[in-house]
Amino acid sequence: MSASSISQDCPGIIQNLHLYPPQMPKLHFSLYLLFCLLFNLPAPGLVAAELALTSDETAFLAAHPSIRVSSEQHWAPYDFIDNGVSTGYSVDYLQLLASKVGLELEFVQSADWRKLTEAFCARRIDLIQAIDRFSLDLDCGIPIEPPMIREAVQFATRTNFKPVERLEDLFGLRVALYFDTETTRWFLDAYGERVTPVFIRSPQEGLRAVAENRADVMPEFGSVLGYYVNHEGFSGLKIEGYLEEIGLLDILFAARGDWPLLASILAKAQQAIRPSELAALRERWLKAPPVSTARISGVELTADERAFLLTHPRIRVQNEQDYPPYDFVDNGQPAGFSIDYLRLIAARTGLEFEFISSLSWAELLARARAGEIDVLHSLLETPTRREFLAFTRAYVKDYLALVVPAGSLIQNFDDLRGKRVSVLKGGAAASAIAREHPEVELVAYASTRALLKAVVYGEVAAGLISQAVGTYIAEQELLPALEYRHLDALDRTARPWHIGVRKDWPELLSIIEKGMDAIPYMEVAELRQRWLTHNSHPPQTLILSPAERRYLTQKGRLRLCIDPDWMPFDAIDADGHEIGMGSDYRALFSSLLKIPIELVPTRTWVGSLRKAKARDCDIVALATPTPNRAHYLDFTQPLVRVPYVIAIADRRLFIEDFDRVADQRFAVVRGYAVIEDLRARYPGIELVEFPMIEQALRAVLAGEVDGYIGLTAAIGFAIQRYGLVDLRIGGRLPLDSQLTMGVRNDEPLLRDIFNKAITEIGPRERDRIYRKWAAVTQERVLDRRLLAQILIAVALLLGLFIFWNRRMARAKRETDVALEQLAQAKREIETQNARLEQLSTTDTLTGLPNRLKLDAELAREFARAERYGAPLAVILLDIDHFKEINDGHGHLVGDQVLIAFARLLQARQRATDRAGRWGGEEFLILCPYTNASGALSLAEELRRDIAGHQFAEIPGSITASFGVASYRPGDTAVSLIGRSDTALYRAKAAGRNRVIELDDEASTRLD
Repeated sequence: MSASSISQDCPGIIQNLHLYPPQMPKLHFSLYLLFCLLFNLPAPGLVAAELALTSDETAFLAAHPSIRVSSEQHWAPYDFIDNGVSTGYSVDYLQLLASKVGLELEFVQSADWRKLTEAFCARRIDLIQAIDRFSLDLDCGIPIEPPMIREAVQFATRTNFKPVERLEDLFGLRVALYFDTETTRWFLDAYGERVTPVFIRSPQEGLRAVAENRADVMPEFGSVLGYYVNHEGFSGLKIEGYLEEIGLLDILFAARGDWPLLASILAKAQQAIRPSELAALRERWLKAPPVSTARISGVELTADERAFLLTHPRIRVQNEQDYPPYDFVDNGQPAGFSIDYLRLIAARTGLEFEFISSLSWAELLARARAGEIDVLHSLLETPTRREFLAFTRAYVKDYLALVVPAGSLIQNFDDLRGKRVSVLKGGAAASAIAREHPEVELVAYASTRALLKAVVYGEVAAGLISQAVGTYIAEQELLPALEYRHLDALDRTARPWHIGVRKDWPELLSIIEKGMDAIPYMEVAELRQRWLTHNSHPPQTLILSPAERRYLTQKGRLRLCIDPDWMPFDAIDADGHEIGMGSDYRALFSSLLKIPIELVPTRTWVGSLRKAKARDCDIVALATPTPNRAHYLDFTQPLVRVPYVIAIADRRLFIEDFDRVADQRFAVVRGYAVIEDLRARYPGIELVEFPMIEQALRAVLAGEVDGYIGLTAAIGFAIQRYGLVDLRIGGRLPLDSQLTMGVRNDEPLLRDIFNKAITEIGPRERDRIYRKWAAVTQERVLDRRLLAQILIAVALLLGLFIFWNRRMARAKRETDVALEQLAQAKREIETQNARLEQLSTTDTLTGLPNRLKLDAELAREFARAERYGAPLAVILLDIDHFKEINDGHGHLVGDQVLIAFARLLQARQRATDRAGRWGGEEFLILCPYTNASGALSLAEELRRDIAGHQFAEIPGSITASFGVASYRPGDTAVSLIGRSDTALYRAKAAGRNRVIELDDEASTRLD
C-alpha cells in the first residue's frame, strides 16, 4: 500500500466510525485508531476482511504485490497527468480499490492512447483504466464489473451555432474525432460519408478547433467536455445533446487476459467501496455531475436527486417470470414493454435498475412491502398499495377482459353465476370482482399462463385476464381459439398502469417522473408497436403529462382548418359541416382529448393554409409535410399513406413509366404538397395549377393538359360527383402522400398530444376509417359501360381458361421442374463463384491475401486517406537471404519457411492491419489510421520478433528487412508503394535486418 493511500485511509475511517468491524472489540478498535493517527498505519482487515478472497486470490496478491496501470495524459476528469503525477477520478478510484487489497500501483504514463492499448495487449501493462467498450478490443483483457461509472456522449459546439442534439444533426458538419482510436474507426465506417472529420489528439485540441471554427462539433463524454471547458478557459462554447444511438456507456477497468484472478480480486474490492467513499470521490472530481447524473435530453436533477443517485447506484425492480408482453423473462433476460420503458427512463436519468426475477407476483408484492424491492411497475393503484408505495402518473393502459373458449355463450358476469373463473393470485382485479360478484367462484393461479390454460382445458368457465397478455401467450403456446368479452359495464375496460416507488424515497419518484417526461412519445409509440400490437380495443382516454393537461385546459378549444373540397378525405357541405375521413378523425380526437375542436370555414385549400400561417387555426387536417409548410406547422406521425396517381382521358394510353412523360403538362390543385415534390424530382415538368379539383379534371377532358395528378380516392369521388365518366386512372407515380395532422409550431406540446392520440387510435381504426370512405367512392365510380366491357371480357376469358386449363397444368409441372433445376444450377454457380473469388484473392501457399487482394485494399484505404485526411502507412518487408535457404535446403523447405513466416505475421499484426504476400519472399502490411511513427514502431517490433523466432524448418535464425512509407498529400498509391520499396532497398543495402523509413516526418511523429 502506498503512503498516499495510507494517509487517505485514516481520515476515511474517522469519518465513518460507525462502520468499524463488529468482530473487533471497541478497545482494540480505539487503540488501532490511535496508532493509525500517530503512525499512518494501514488498516488490514478493516474492509478487506469482507472481501472473502479465495486461497488462489490471496496467493496471487502475495506473488504480485505491485501491478502496472495505464495512465493517459489528457482525459480529465477521469485519467490525466498533472505535473508528472497520474491523477483523476479513475486514478483515485483505483487507489481506493488497491488500498482494500494491499496492492501497490505503478503507473505507466503516455500521451498516446494507442501505445497504451498496444502495451496492454502485449502484457507490458497489467491493468488498463477508464475505458469504454468502444475504446479497446476486450479480447486483450478481462473487463471488471460492475463499471466504475456510466456516461453519455454529448456535443460541444459554439454558442452561436445551430442546436446539435442528436446523431443526425452531425451530418454535413466538420466533426472533431480522436486520431487513430476504435471509436473513430467505428464512427467513420458507419457515418464517414456524411461528415467531414477533423482529427485531433486530445480534448483540448478538439475544443480549441471548435472554438476557432476549424471544426463545428466535438462528440465526447459530457463530464470530459465540461472539465476542459471550465478549466482551460474556453469561452463561447456550449455542451448539449445526447448520442442516443449508443446510450449510456460503461466506463470500467480491464485486467490483462492471463490474469483472471486480478479481475476477480478488484471486482470484489469494488463491492467493498462504501457509499460515503464513492460520494467523496464524485464530490472531488465531478462537482458538476456527469451527464449520467445531471442532464440527459433535458432531464435536470436537483442537488437532492443527484445525491440520491450517488448513494443509491442500483435500484431493485420487479421482473415477473411470465406476464408477457409487459414483463417476463426471455432466455434468462428481462423482457417486455414495461422493461423496455424502464430502460428508456434509465437512459435519460442515470438510474441503474437491477431486475429481481424468480418470484411470483404475490412474493414480489410482499418483498416491496418489506422494502426489499424498490420499484414495482405494470401496477394498478389501490388503497392497500398506497400504504407502502408512491405512484407515478399512468404510463400505459391495460385492457381487462373475460377470456372464454371460442363459441362460448358467456357474455358477462351474469352468465357466470355458480361457475368457476380463473384469476391471478395477488392481482388487484381479483379482490374487486370478489366484492362485486360473490356469486362467482374465483380460482387463483400463480401465473397468467396457468390461468389461461385452465380456460383452455375446461377447468374453469372463463378467466379474468389482460387481452394483450392472453393473446400473446395463446400465440406462443399455439392454444386453441379463444374469445374475449370486454367489461364495459364494469367500467374496467381501460386500466391505467403506474410505476410504484417505495414511499420513503421521494427523490426516486421525482427522478423517474422526470425521466418519463423526457422520453419522446414516438419512442413510446415504437414500444407499443413492438409489444402491444395485439391489444385491440376501442380508443380510450389519453394518458397525458401534467404539462399537456394544463395546456389543453388553458386552450379550452382547438380550431381546425381543412381542405373544403377534397372528398372523400375532407370537405365542407352545403350546410357548413365537415364531411369525409376528417370528420371521423375530428370526432375521435375531440373525444380523446376531452376538448371541443371547432371548424374554421374556408373556401379553398390555399385559404386554409393562409389561416394556419396567420395562427387563425391550431390544426390543419390531413396535411402532407413540405419544407414551406414547416415554417409554420409541425407534423404528426402519418394517419395514412396514399400513392399519387394520374387521371387521364379514355382516349390516352396507360402511362407505365412516369419518368418518360415528365416533360408533358399535368394539372394539379393549387397549394397541394405534390407540387413541391414533383418540381424537386422532375425539374422539367410543366404543372398547371387550378383552384379546385373539378376545374383540373375538366381541363384533362378538354385536352388542355395531359393528365391530373392526385390521390385515387379523391379522383374517384370527383369523377362520380361531377359526372366525368370519360376519365380513368392511367398510371401511378413513384411518390406517396403521407397524410398527417399539421399543428401550429409555436406550441410544441400540441404535436406530442396529437401523436399520442394517433397512437391511441391505432392502425386498425385508421384503416377502418379509410376503407369506410374509400369503399363508397369506388362503388360510385364504376359506370355501366365499364361494367358491360368487364362482363364481356370475363366471358371470353372464361372460355379460354377452360380450353387452356389442362395444357397450362402440364406446362406448369414442366416449368416447376425446370425452375428447380435452374435454382440448383444457380446455387452451384454461386458456390463456385465464391470459391473462385476466394482462390483469386488468396495466396495458395501462405493463405494470406495475394497481390490482387492487397491492391484492392490499398485502393480503398488510399481513397479514405485522400477524402478524410486519415493517416495511412505501408510496410514492405523481405526475408533476408531467402535464396540461400532455397539453394541450401531446397524449395520445399523454402515453402515451409514462407508458410511459417506468414503465420508469424498473422499472429503479430494488429486487428486493423492487413498483411499479405506481395510476391516471392516479399510481404506487405497496410496500416490504416497509422502515421509514420506508428508504422515504424510496429515494423521494429516485427523485426525483433522475427529475429528472435526459431523456425523449425532450418537451424539458426531468419531476419527480414523493412521499408516504411506513409501517405502525404499529392501521393498516389503507386508513389506510396514506390517509396516503401525504395526504403526496403536501402535497408537491404545498409546490411539487412533493419527498418528504414524514406519519409522525413520526424517533426510530426507522436513519439
